[in-house]
Amino acid sequence: MSSKFFTNQDNNTLENRLKDILQFYNVSYLEFLIGYLRISGFAKIAPFLDKALKARILVGINVDSKR
Repeated sequence: MSSKFFTNQDNNTLENRLKDILQFYNVSYLEFLIGYLRISGFAKIAPFLDKALKARILVGINVDSKR
């Protein structure tokens, strides 16, 4: 299985990358390693997670909480 790493530079956001990938590929499993996760960012990618059979997110050192 191949892996692709990218960073959020310019317009290369996780949201945009997911749109590109899921438009052209039938993906069963999604796995993310994210250093910083905000609820607002998760809300942007959550609709895309429904397209996968299984999705896992490993979060680094800084997560905010939904209040």
